[in-house]
Amino acid sequence: MNLTRIGLLLLFMILPLNGVLSEDYLIDPIKNCIFLNDNTKQNEKLLKVKLDLNTEYVVELSGEAYLSEQTGNEADPFPGVVLFYCSDGQDGYATQYYVLKPGTSLKYRTPSVDPDNVFILAFLLDYWPGSRNTGKYMLSIKKN
Repeated sequence: MNLTRIGLLLLFMILPLNGVLSEDYLIDPIKNCIFLNDNTKQNEKLLKVKLDLNTEYVVELSGEAYLSEQTGNEADPFPGVVLFYCSDGQDGYATQYYVLKPGTSLKYRTPSVDPDNVFILAFLLDYWPGSRNTGKYMLSIKKN
């Protein structure tokens, strides 16, 4: 067995034990936008990422997204990405909402119970379904 095969074998043995330490997700201002006056297929627009129990995560956002095709001084930027997640706060399981702005981060620990409901949802909000939203955000989720 050559070194490449041994290295790959070790990698595939270690990854399932430790999980991925960091993942990046594209947040598209059209695909991942929930329009408040249009309630068709809203669940399909949510980015949902399953997380590990009792694990500390750091979530960061970068990029720019706009509520129109305008740029420069006339631009109307999204204020950030809406996050829905559960933390270990309060009695060990607390539902949280947070607007993560570009260039900022959120640090929290997931609950140690109810593995089917330990995830994070990310989405954008807009009112007009006819908006020509542009740009993109990159959401980074890292185990701390």
